[in-house]
Amino acid sequence: MDSQILEPIVSTASGKVRGQLREGIYGDTYYSFDGIPYAKPPLGKLRFKSPQPVEPWHGVRDCTICPPMCIQSNYYTGVIDGIEDCLYLNVFTKKLRSAKPLPVLAYLLGGRFAIGDASRNSWGPDYLMMKDVVYITIGFRLGALGFLSFPEPELQVPGNAGLKDIVMALQWIKKNCQYFNGDPDNITLFGHSSGSATAQMLMYVPQCENLFHKVILISGMQMHLRRIPQLEYRFAKHLGYKGQENNHDILAYLSALPAERLCDLEILTPEELKQGHFFVFSLTLENESAPDALLTKDPLDMYADKQSWCHSIPLVLGVNYFTKKPELYETLKKHPEYLLSHEVREKCDVHTQQQQELNVEQSYGLMRVNVNLFIILCKPRLIYEQMML
Repeated sequence: MDSQILEPIVSTASGKVRGQLREGIYGDTYYSFDGIPYAKPPLGKLRFKSPQPVEPWHGVRDCTICPPMCIQSNYYTGVIDGIEDCLYLNVFTKKLRSAKPLPVLAYLLGGRFAIGDASRNSWGPDYLMMKDVVYITIGFRLGALGFLSFPEPELQVPGNAGLKDIVMALQWIKKNCQYFNGDPDNITLFGHSSGSATAQMLMYVPQCENLFHKVILISGMQMHLRRIPQLEYRFAKHLGYKGQENNHDILAYLSALPAERLCDLEILTPEELKQGHFFVFSLTLENESAPDALLTKDPLDMYADKQSWCHSIPLVLGVNYFTKKPELYETLKKHPEYLLSHEVREKCDVHTQQQQELNVEQSYGLMRVNVNLFIILCKPRLIYEQMML
């Protein structure tokens, strides 16, 4: 290894960053740049708000150490980990120079919009660094910090702050990936689980046109934006709020709490869980009057717009194999309605639902020959028509 490039320095539009030459678990070398800020720290008055562009820095920023994850409650232990200042991305590149710039892969982590670590501690680049690519992982706000929402324009919290984090990161990537030998005209956005659903939503957002050029969806789509009734009020009461259902007061109360308190998301009722509310805070519809609104229409309506740019980009989608969890196969055979959209399930007659489910299974062959489940998830209206016959 050339000692002069063990810790390369790259000049970006925001400032200089120092990376490190690493060796992956498969023996391939690559360059890593950990914890590059793409937005201002979302602290103080910026909590819950849309991200603001990062301020350029002077000197060389050390990007050789993984940044902390966005603050969250550990799924298994309940221990709080991470910090509120977490709007960083991580860049891994096989080569800093080549005759032709490298394809860029931008990854969105899954985790129910509530948990996950974007650093190489969790989503290491080792496998991808066997090829000539630039791989970038994006940290974005989770839970209430990322997806709290109020309808009042004066509160400036219309929702989807975490989604807007990602859009700002994609803008940074588009502008700066060239400095890491990436091709700004060949960016693939991909994710799994809730990260996959997020990538899907971004396909419909006009502001994202040309920020990425291909999409891979892995085990996750979202065809409707559902919101738990009185969510913010219930959440505040869960955390000790004693006042009335006044959004101005609720926002003031939540803004004053330590970030650690906001990670307590255990508010769903058994009935809500049964209805399929797997996420507490997640993507939501925004008021069109919001200056930076991203999601103003139902996903199905956005997809149905034939003028939408989403119809012009290549898309790969799929799910994981079920061979390691055969009980899931039996569950889906018993409850095929789990694969249907909320819109369809709400319209089912409870007295004939079992027969309708059987009709759907017979008509669409759920799980029979390793059918791609996204055929079902992408065609809820088609299935609805069949169920109503």
